[in-house]
Amino acid sequence: MPKKAIAFLDPSFQPSKCLPKGNRQADYPVPALPPTRQERAIIVLGRRVLVVEDDSVQRRQIARALREAGCDVSEASEGLEAICLLDDREIHLVLTDIRMPCLDGISLLKYLKTFFRHIPVVVITGYPEDTEDFEPDALLCKPFAKAELIALIRHLTRGPSPWVFIQC
Repeated sequence: MPKKAIAFLDPSFQPSKCLPKGNRQADYPVPALPPTRQERAIIVLGRRVLVVEDDSVQRRQIARALREAGCDVSEASEGLEAICLLDDREIHLVLTDIRMPCLDGISLLKYLKTFFRHIPVVVITGYPEDTEDFEPDALLCKPFAKAELIALIRHLTRGPSPWVFIQC
């Protein structure tokens, strides 16, 4: 991808941090131009996403960005609340923080991989060193751009994806 396009989309974006598992040579599949609001809605329209984050400000910001992109968003402040929501509604993707009270993100991930294997799990964290002992479908380090989050959801909800997105 041309450096101009990357700078236009997100000046802090580093393609080398968004690579398929085991392949450090791949390019990040980002559109050449940022999508319009209508195009963004088409990309993820109707995807049911569960956002699990104990920081209410961050949770609301993520949920708002996803709703603007056309997602149906449910919110939970910790893992136990997330499990209750999973039992009540169909979810296409889970975004979870790691460090939370009660049931943390690692325990939630283990639960999801045992009982909801079909649901992709994206771990969002400000502590990437905490992610070495488990394997989510994707990892997104805080802070991240809204465009990266939407692109990640698009890829993971279109079927199995070999992509792991890391912005550290």
